[in-house]
Amino acid sequence: MPEWAARLAARLEDDEVQAAAGPTRNARPDNPFAAAAQTIASHLAEASIDAAGRMRFAPTSNLACRADVLAALPFDERYPLAAGEDRDWCARLVGSARSLVFEPAAVVRHHQELGARTFWRQQVRYGRGAYRFRADHGTLRRPEPPSFYAGLLRRGFAEGVPAGLLVCLAQVATAWGLGREALARQDR
Repeated sequence: MPEWAARLAARLEDDEVQAAAGPTRNARPDNPFAAAAQTIASHLAEASIDAAGRMRFAPTSNLACRADVLAALPFDERYPLAAGEDRDWCARLVGSARSLVFEPAAVVRHHQELGARTFWRQQVRYGRGAYRFRADHGTLRRPEPPSFYAGLLRRGFAEGVPAGLLVCLAQVATAWGLGREALARQDR
């Protein structure tokens, strides 16, 4: 939607709001890999929204913040894989008592060109980033509750059987990435 940036900026006019994010939608509905990838990202973000519309996480593909907030909380360059850096940033933002709010009218359409190989690599990267994020934030031993994964699978299959199966496969790829990163850290 062309007005997405204006809607995010309008939320930042509220002195109580330091960052705002909107929903990201799949712009490639005919591509089951893109549908699955967007389903996973959207579920992670939307599962973090509380009753007041505050979020704990938002993908940075549809997020705006005040310049002073970004200056105070720059992105951590130790996340080189484009995976986990947005989770880290959001955790530091919320942990610093700043607000991240959901703006449902700020919709972005995400055009992902994914096939089997690129989808697998993306999800492995996300697993590696998740390990780094969890290690940095002391949450390695606290996985999401089973209801989170059940909701993710329901949401995946709501996109169709191919997307649902790919959401399942993504969980395997993510676990593979977590394991790879854990082994890489042991070798250091």
